[in-house]
Amino acid sequence: MLSSELPGSRLNAIISETGLSLPLDILLGSSDLRRPIPLIRQHVFTQVTPEASFVSIGKGLFVSTPEFCFFQMAGQLSLIELIELGYELCGSYTLSQNRALSQSSESVQKTSDDCIYNRLPLTNVKKLSAFVDKLAGVKGYKQSARALSYITDNSASPMETKLVMLLSLPYKLGGFGLPMPTMNHRIVPTKTARQASTRKFYICDLFWPHDNLAVEYDSALYHTGTERIASDSRRRSVLSLLGINVITVTSHQVQHGGELEQVAKLIAQKTGRRLQHMRNPKSHTAQLMLRKALL
Repeated sequence: MLSSELPGSRLNAIISETGLSLPLDILLGSSDLRRPIPLIRQHVFTQVTPEASFVSIGKGLFVSTPEFCFFQMAGQLSLIELIELGYELCGSYTLSQNRALSQSSESVQKTSDDCIYNRLPLTNVKKLSAFVDKLAGVKGYKQSARALSYITDNSASPMETKLVMLLSLPYKLGGFGLPMPTMNHRIVPTKTARQASTRKFYICDLFWPHDNLAVEYDSALYHTGTERIASDSRRRSVLSLLGINVITVTSHQVQHGGELEQVAKLIAQKTGRRLQHMRNPKSHTAQLMLRKALL
């Protein structure tokens, strides 16, 4: 928690020591504490904060925990944006504006220009739900609780998040209304299946356990070498031996609604569901709005 009487020298020291970026957002317990401070955005929260709302980062400074951050952002983001944030907080990637700071973490394994992959999840849906329940009746509760009903743990990339949202959000929000899969599910081969591969386990991007169905997102399907093709073939053989059907979805298919709809129909068929006719004017409009928000 930052003081509202923050001098310029103190602000410069904070930026230098913590790597925080400007402008800074601070939380005040009363609107009477507001002061005009350059590069400081001030927010008022008058409710008693639940335990574990803040974590110390040293120098007498405290920042919101992922759970409290999620709740606070319910008043700043649309429902779709809040769901997307929830996937990021509960996933193993982050969309970072401060890559130098984020790359200092030992859990980071690879990066792209705007995303850092393979970091440990900051929280999970169970923790978020437990925290939000403590703020029942407070402004932001309904939006937070609604968003949590559409979030699952362990997304490994922004595109995986977009794919599962497009497939699983209800029709009224622009999705195909398919059942929620587990994400990055670990499959341990049987002894017989391991004879086709030396790998101890496989990770399925999206997995429906009751239907033995896996959906794999592959952004580089058309840019693979001999080794990659051979590896994918062995993987499919092992999963097939385990009775698991695999559907591969490319970036091109995600970007084109008509092609993703064909994928959704196939998933619906494999999971015993029936898709609503997406040419229904309301469903079609909602789908266009969701795609615009995500893509």
